[in-house]
Amino acid sequence: MKEVKNNSEGQAVVEYILMLVMVMSVVAVMAIGFRKSILSLWETFSREVSAACPRDCPPKDNLRLRR
Repeated sequence: MKEVKNNSEGQAVVEYILMLVMVMSVVAVMAIGFRKSILSLWETFSREVSAACPRDCPPKDNLRLRR
């Protein structure tokens, strides 16, 4: 009976590891897929923050993120 219990615990660990690998793969694919839109959004935020007077004067156009 102990062998059956040990095998079930081992299977649960393997299933947990496989689930983590799948979740990490999905997150990695999403990060690669959305990279351009995230960089564009971040560039817009950084332009607004770096402007001397965000409401009255336009942000500088020469601000670029390193890619």
